[in-house]
Amino acid sequence: MKYTYLSATTKIAFWLINFILIGLIIFFFISLWKVFEKAGKKGWIALIPLYNICTFFEISWGNGIYSLAFLTVFIPKIGYTIFAIVLIVSWVKLAKAFGKDGAFAVGLILLTIIFFPILAFSDDAYVGVLKKIENKNSTNGYCRNCGTPLAEDAEFCHNCGTPKQN
Repeated sequence: MKYTYLSATTKIAFWLINFILIGLIIFFFISLWKVFEKAGKKGWIALIPLYNICTFFEISWGNGIYSLAFLTVFIPKIGYTIFAIVLIVSWVKLAKAFGKDGAFAVGLILLTIIFFPILAFSDDAYVGVLKKIENKNSTNGYCRNCGTPLAEDAEFCHNCGTPKQN
């Protein structure tokens, strides 16, 4: 019977890759902790499975009930697609909740491991979930297009560029 053993180089590469992956996972959880704290939540929630997902959806969507979309992964054939779409929309909403533009949202979607720590460790404040104004004629200091609060002396919305209507 012939046994094959891994060479020393293969073992070193295996442990090095595992060490890097564990480091990235730890760094991601630290970033999640910081994002939760910036949004006014307790940072330790990032370490609790399922509760961290509910909190993530609460920060990005404004309501934790959307975390039930996680259960769609159990639907055969289409579950992962539905969850992927909800997650992509969540990254866009998270970027907007921190006052970032669409380009940053694309970065969050495609290069999460880079853009999420940028969001966590930057000086950007959590502005909250933006909601559409029901009556666009009565804006009361909010953008009539995206619902962003406007400064009194602003002529345009800093979020979407819509001119302020007086």
